[in-house]
Amino acid sequence: MRQARQHLGIAVGLFKAIGVLEVLGAAGVIIGLHEDLTIIAVLSAAGLVGMTIGAGFYHQKAGDTMKEWLPAVAMGSLAVAYAVFRIGS
Repeated sequence: MRQARQHLGIAVGLFKAIGVLEVLGAAGVIIGLHEDLTIIAVLSAAGLVGMTIGAGFYHQKAGDTMKEWLPAVAMGSLAVAYAVFRIGS
């Protein structure tokens, strides 16, 4: 993780904050599986999509190829699909 942080040029504090937000977003998605908590699921997924956009910015800034972007794009796509299905259900 240290190498990834350095490669992307992210400060230590920001990198830790991103990790905390990722964990909270995943927890919100899981909690949102309860049928009465759709809003938590959708907001958590939206937050994860926002983080994916930020990841794309840092990968582009670092000059990464699509291979390095793929995990972020895949997780962002899953978060969008999850939000759409939760809204539709």
